[in-house]
Amino acid sequence: MPEPKIEDQKELLKALRESNEQLELGQKTAAEHKEASEKLNGRLDTLESKNQELALEKTNAENDSKELKEKMSELETKLSRVPNGQATDIITIKAAGELKAYEAFVKSNTPICEEYKYLRTNDDGSGGVLVPLQVMEGMLKNITEISPIRSLATVKRATSNQTNQVKRGARAVAYMTTEGQTMTESNTKYISDNIDLHSMTALSSITNQLLAYSGFNMESEITADHIEAFAELEGQLFVAGNGVGRPRGFLNDTNIATYSSGIANDIDPDALIKMTGEVKKGYNPVYLLNRKTLANLRTKKNGVGEYLFSAGNFAAGIPNQINGYRYVEVPDMEDIGAGNRPVTFGDLRKGYHIADGMGIIMIRNPYSEQAKGKVVFTAQRDIGGLAVLPEALINMVCES
Repeated sequence: MPEPKIEDQKELLKALRESNEQLELGQKTAAEHKEASEKLNGRLDTLESKNQELALEKTNAENDSKELKEKMSELETKLSRVPNGQATDIITIKAAGELKAYEAFVKSNTPICEEYKYLRTNDDGSGGVLVPLQVMEGMLKNITEISPIRSLATVKRATSNQTNQVKRGARAVAYMTTEGQTMTESNTKYISDNIDLHSMTALSSITNQLLAYSGFNMESEITADHIEAFAELEGQLFVAGNGVGRPRGFLNDTNIATYSSGIANDIDPDALIKMTGEVKKGYNPVYLLNRKTLANLRTKKNGVGEYLFSAGNFAAGIPNQINGYRYVEVPDMEDIGAGNRPVTFGDLRKGYHIADGMGIIMIRNPYSEQAKGKVVFTAQRDIGGLAVLPEALINMVCES
């Protein structure tokens, strides 16, 4: 067999090289295709997962829509049975929970079908009667300022309509004597202050219908209001009561010393400082004043230009102070003005005593002749108050 020519060998080598390159290219392309395919499959898996989630959400939405349509259909049927002039029968529908789906529809503002898209809540005939009245939880009440005298004074329980506080009226006196001199007799004398109890009353009436159908527990509300009214009234009396059929407050007790404010219709800062020297050492005194007087005193400076008011350190248990003494806001103290007593300084714990009766008497009377068809609630409480140690207190009086 003859040997191939050189040219034929070159052609054969060239063909083999091209064939090999094509084979390598094919393998590379196949690998690339495989990688791309894997990426594509992974992406498809991810998309399918998302698709499943969306499909589930859509299914749930369709089920909810179907359920809502069925409930609205039932609601329409029931509403069509309400006799004319008896729209209040819808209360029974509310009680059965039939309006729940309708409320959601009204809030969504999305019409479900053409027949319902003009329903509206601001017109009874167009659907307003279908929307039940809602009352916000809780009842708003204005602030009642109550003087915290109970937390400052001494409170005692009385077992009768009068209680006595025994105190020393005169103390024994010591004398210097010389040998053989006759000694002078000197005995301590004791007296008692009578603290009379006086009745506070509060009366409220309410219809049976309001008791039955109100969204609030009206019996509890009335009781709470009566207790609040008692607290407000007794605070006023312990501060400024005149003692006629009621407790005598420390502002109206003539046995308590007074100190001039030093300025007409105002308070001289020096006078506020000097009055503290009128209370004996050994008491635990505080300033008593209302919030308006406090605001005024916060602007006052002493003779060297320092503010009388100083902020405390609550973390260390140090309260705000005026002239180095703590103060208590008492809403029923008088405002600054000619002849008024805007500030009291002293130890209320030792100086003023409160007597309490045997608790609050609460009476619920549904048979009252004066209010037929109503329930009458009556509350009564007995209290007394008196400055038993006047020297422990001093009142500032504004000059005219």
